[in-house]
Amino acid sequence: MKLYLRKKLDEEIKLIREDFKKELNKLNAKYENQTNIFRDRWHLIAQQIKTQNEMINNISATTLSCIMPMGIDLLRTTSEAFQSLRNKEQNEETKNKLNDSAE
Repeated sequence: MKLYLRKKLDEEIKLIREDFKKELNKLNAKYENQTNIFRDRWHLIAQQIKTQNEMINNISATTLSCIMPMGIDLLRTTSEAFQSLRNKEQNEETKNKLNDSAE
């Protein structure tokens, strides 16, 4: 009777161990799968960030290369306009002084 109970307990323990190993293998497989999914998604995010940074750099460079010459031309034109107005003002002052001294 004791031998029978012992064998029965040994069989149950063996079944419990086998079930435990199966569950452990399932969990390890799920963990590995989730790790792979996470790694793949992280890689996609890293690629997206790299692409966005490249686009921002290219847009910035293009914008600067277009805007800087326009800004320089605008400053030059504005400076010339102010210089012209200043010259006209100085000419008017000179004319007024000459007219005043001639009278």
